[in-house]
Amino acid sequence: MDKVYAEKYYAQVQERYPDLSIKQIDNIIKHGLRTFHFVNAYGGDVLIKSNYFTAYVGKLFRRMDIFYKYRNIKWRIRLRLRYKWKRTIFNGKYYFGMSKEQYDKIFSKKNKSGRKKTTAYFDKVTIYKVYEEALLGLPDYIFEVDHEVDGKFSINYEKKTLRNIRLIAKKNKDGKIEPVSEEKSNETKRK
Repeated sequence: MDKVYAEKYYAQVQERYPDLSIKQIDNIIKHGLRTFHFVNAYGGDVLIKSNYFTAYVGKLFRRMDIFYKYRNIKWRIRLRLRYKWKRTIFNGKYYFGMSKEQYDKIFSKKNKSGRKKTTAYFDKVTIYKVYEEALLGLPDYIFEVDHEVDGKFSINYEKKTLRNIRLIAKKNKDGKIEPVSEEKSNETKRK
Protein backbone atom coordinates (compact mmCIF):
# COMPACT_ATOMS: atom_id res chain seq x y z
CA MET A 1 0.00 0.00 0.00
CA ASP A 2 1.40 3.38 -1.00
CA LYS A 3 1.83 6.20 1.48
CA VAL A 4 -0.43 9.13 0.70
CA TYR A 5 1.12 12.45 1.65
CA ALA A 6 -0.98 15.38 2.81
CA GLU A 7 -0.68 17.45 -0.40
CA LYS A 8 -1.79 14.54 -2.56
CA TYR A 9 -4.60 13.66 -0.14
CA TYR A 10 -5.81 17.28 -0.02
CA ALA A 11 -5.90 17.33 -3.82
CA GLN A 12 -7.96 14.12 -3.88
CA VAL A 13 -10.41 15.55 -1.34
CA GLN A 14 -10.67 18.81 -3.29
CA GLU A 15 -11.47 16.89 -6.49
CA ARG A 16 -14.32 15.18 -4.67
CA TYR A 17 -15.54 18.40 -2.95
CA PRO A 18 -14.68 21.29 -5.29
CA ASP A 19 -16.56 23.86 -3.16
CA LEU A 20 -14.00 23.51 -0.34
CA SER A 21 -10.70 25.36 -0.40
CA ILE A 22 -7.43 23.72 0.66
CA LYS A 23 -7.51 25.79 3.89
CA GLN A 24 -11.01 24.50 4.76
CA ILE A 25 -9.96 20.90 4.05
CA ASP A 26 -6.89 21.38 6.24
CA ASN A 27 -9.05 22.73 9.11
CA ILE A 28 -11.52 19.81 8.84
CA ILE A 29 -8.78 17.16 8.87
CA LYS A 30 -6.89 18.79 11.74
CA HIS A 31 -10.10 19.09 13.77
CA GLY A 32 -10.83 15.39 13.22
CA LEU A 33 -7.32 14.35 14.26
CA ARG A 34 -7.38 16.61 17.35
CA THR A 35 -10.76 15.24 18.41
CA PHE A 36 -9.52 11.67 17.88
CA HIS A 37 -6.44 12.39 20.01
CA PHE A 38 -8.45 14.20 22.72
CA VAL A 39 -10.98 11.37 23.10
CA ASN A 40 -8.21 8.75 23.27
CA ALA A 41 -6.21 10.81 25.76
CA TYR A 42 -9.21 10.87 28.12
CA GLY A 43 -9.68 7.11 27.80
CA GLY A 44 -12.63 7.04 25.43
CA ASP A 45 -13.19 4.56 22.62
CA VAL A 46 -13.54 5.79 19.04
CA LEU A 47 -15.70 4.25 16.33
CA ILE A 48 -15.28 5.57 12.79
CA LYS A 49 -17.71 4.33 10.17
CA SER A 50 -17.94 4.83 6.46
CA ASN A 51 -19.52 3.06 3.51
CA TYR A 52 -16.13 1.46 2.83
CA PHE A 53 -14.69 0.61 6.25
CA THR A 54 -15.24 0.50 10.01
CA ALA A 55 -12.48 1.36 12.47
CA TYR A 56 -12.72 0.81 16.22
CA VAL A 57 -10.12 1.95 18.73
CA GLY A 58 -10.81 0.29 22.08
CA LYS A 59 -11.29 -3.13 23.64
CA LEU A 60 -13.66 -5.88 22.55
CA PHE A 61 -14.97 -8.59 24.86
CA ARG A 62 -16.67 -11.95 24.41
CA ARG A 63 -18.06 -12.15 27.95
CA MET A 64 -21.09 -9.89 28.35
CA ASP A 65 -20.60 -9.20 32.08
CA ILE A 66 -17.12 -7.76 31.49
CA PHE A 67 -18.35 -5.88 28.43
CA TYR A 68 -21.20 -4.32 30.44
CA LYS A 69 -18.82 -3.00 33.12
CA TYR A 70 -16.42 -1.72 30.45
CA ARG A 71 -19.26 -0.06 28.54
CA ASN A 72 -20.46 1.74 31.69
CA ILE A 73 -16.97 3.10 32.31
CA LYS A 74 -16.64 4.31 28.72
CA TRP A 75 -20.17 5.74 28.74
CA ARG A 76 -19.25 7.70 31.88
CA ILE A 77 -16.18 9.08 30.10
CA ARG A 78 -18.33 10.04 27.12
CA LEU A 79 -20.84 11.91 29.31
CA ARG A 80 -18.06 13.79 31.08
CA LEU A 81 -16.41 14.78 27.80
CA ARG A 82 -19.74 16.05 26.47
CA TYR A 83 -20.21 18.04 29.68
CA LYS A 84 -16.80 19.65 29.17
CA TRP A 85 -17.36 20.33 25.45
CA LYS A 86 -20.70 22.01 26.09
CA ARG A 87 -19.07 24.14 28.79
CA THR A 88 -22.11 23.59 30.96
CA ILE A 89 -22.39 25.95 33.91
CA PHE A 90 -22.71 24.15 37.22
CA ASN A 91 -26.27 24.59 38.52
CA GLY A 92 -25.56 23.66 42.14
CA LYS A 93 -27.25 20.25 41.82
CA TYR A 94 -25.88 16.73 42.09
CA TYR A 95 -27.86 13.58 41.28
CA PHE A 96 -27.99 10.02 42.57
CA GLY A 97 -30.03 6.90 41.90
CA MET A 98 -31.66 4.44 44.24
CA SER A 99 -33.21 0.99 43.93
CA LYS A 100 -36.76 0.19 45.08
CA GLU A 101 -35.46 -1.69 48.14
CA GLN A 102 -33.26 1.21 49.24
CA TYR A 103 -36.10 3.66 48.70
CA ASP A 104 -38.53 1.62 50.79
CA LYS A 105 -35.98 1.21 53.58
CA ILE A 106 -35.14 4.94 53.81
CA PHE A 107 -38.47 6.59 53.00
CA SER A 108 -40.96 4.13 54.51
CA LYS A 109 -41.37 6.35 57.55
CA LYS A 110 -42.54 9.94 57.35
CA ASN A 111 -41.36 12.91 59.41
CA LYS A 112 -42.83 13.61 62.83
CA SER A 113 -45.16 16.13 61.20
CA GLY A 114 -46.34 13.55 58.63
CA ARG A 115 -44.61 15.18 55.63
CA LYS A 116 -42.27 13.51 53.17
CA LYS A 117 -38.66 13.22 54.24
CA THR A 118 -36.18 15.65 52.70
CA THR A 119 -33.24 14.36 54.73
CA ALA A 120 -31.82 10.86 54.55
CA TYR A 121 -28.90 8.99 56.10
CA PHE A 122 -26.81 6.77 53.81
CA ASP A 123 -24.14 4.22 54.69
CA LYS A 124 -22.67 4.61 51.22
CA VAL A 125 -23.80 6.92 48.40
CA THR A 126 -22.26 8.35 45.22
CA ILE A 127 -23.60 11.62 43.84
CA TYR A 128 -22.98 12.73 40.25
CA LYS A 129 -22.70 16.14 38.63
CA VAL A 130 -24.14 14.90 35.31
CA TYR A 131 -27.78 13.71 35.46
CA GLU A 132 -27.31 11.00 32.83
CA GLU A 133 -24.47 9.50 34.84
CA ALA A 134 -26.90 8.73 37.69
CA LEU A 135 -28.94 6.66 35.21
CA LEU A 136 -26.07 4.27 34.40
CA GLY A 137 -26.69 2.03 37.41
CA LEU A 138 -30.28 1.39 36.21
CA PRO A 139 -31.94 2.86 39.34
CA ASP A 140 -35.68 2.91 40.08
CA TYR A 141 -35.61 6.43 41.54
CA ILE A 142 -33.48 9.51 40.72
CA PHE A 143 -32.93 12.21 43.33
CA GLU A 144 -31.44 15.68 43.19
CA VAL A 145 -29.50 17.25 46.04
CA ASP A 146 -28.16 20.78 46.45
CA HIS A 147 -24.39 20.98 46.59
CA GLU A 148 -22.72 24.38 46.91
CA VAL A 149 -19.24 23.32 45.82
CA ASP A 150 -18.51 22.51 42.19
CA GLY A 151 -16.36 19.50 42.90
CA LYS A 152 -15.52 16.44 40.89
CA PHE A 153 -17.85 14.65 38.49
CA SER A 154 -18.70 12.14 41.20
CA ILE A 155 -18.38 12.31 44.97
CA ASN A 156 -18.42 9.20 47.18
CA TYR A 157 -19.77 9.55 50.70
CA GLU A 158 -19.77 7.03 53.52
CA LYS A 159 -22.06 7.43 56.52
CA LYS A 160 -23.45 10.73 55.25
CA THR A 161 -26.72 12.57 55.85
CA LEU A 162 -27.96 14.38 52.74
CA ARG A 163 -30.36 17.28 53.23
CA ASN A 164 -32.88 18.85 50.83
CA ILE A 165 -33.12 15.84 48.54
CA ARG A 166 -35.91 15.86 45.97
CA LEU A 167 -37.31 13.00 43.91
CA ILE A 168 -37.12 14.14 40.27
CA ALA A 169 -37.69 10.91 38.32
CA LYS A 170 -38.82 7.32 38.77
CA LYS A 171 -39.48 4.20 36.72
CA ASN A 172 -42.97 3.75 35.29
CA LYS A 173 -44.76 0.44 34.71
CA ASP A 174 -42.90 -0.07 31.41
CA GLY A 175 -39.51 0.29 33.11
CA LYS A 176 -38.74 3.74 31.62
CA ILE A 177 -37.54 6.66 33.73
CA GLU A 178 -40.10 9.49 33.77
CA PRO A 179 -39.82 12.89 35.45
CA VAL A 180 -41.97 13.42 38.53
CA SER A 181 -43.97 16.63 38.31
CA GLU A 182 -45.06 18.64 41.35
CA GLU A 183 -48.68 18.77 40.12
CA LYS A 184 -49.04 14.97 40.11
CA SER A 185 -47.62 14.64 43.60
CA ASN A 186 -49.96 17.40 44.88
CA GLU A 187 -53.00 15.67 43.32
CA THR A 188 -52.17 12.38 45.02
CA LYS A 189 -51.87 14.17 48.36
CA ARG A 190 -55.38 15.67 47.98
CA LYS A 191 -56.98 12.28 47.28
